[in-house]
Amino acid sequence: MAVLYYFILDKCFDPIFENLYPASEQAYQDTIQSLLRSPITSFLQVCIIAPVIEEILMRGFVLGGLKDSYGISTALLISATLFALLHFNMVQTLSAFICGIILRILFIKTDSILSCMLAHCGYNFICYNDYALHK
Repeated sequence: MAVLYYFILDKCFDPIFENLYPASEQAYQDTIQSLLRSPITSFLQVCIIAPVIEEILMRGFVLGGLKDSYGISTALLISATLFALLHFNMVQTLSAFICGIILRILFIKTDSILSCMLAHCGYNFICYNDYALHK
């Protein structure tokens, strides 16, 4: 699943968003460079801590609470939007919205937040290594 995210988001959608929002892309690249200065700490933050916390928050609390009150479709859109806004960068926000929808579908199909955590950690790991090795 993480590899699928990488190809769909980083290789298909991100280049489009990067061209649409060049200032946002530059800010994103600056953040990546900053993270790479302390690789062990940033690896833990980006590849483990952030995905686990985001999944607990978005798929666990937000989605779980909204689906009972508003139904699955509305809960999906609200949680994906909140997940996207959590990234604070237009390039990441648009990709995160799509990722939020995909993770929600994974959550529905597997009924497991752990599967979402693993997919999210895996995706961040692939992206982190891509940037660490090629930028």
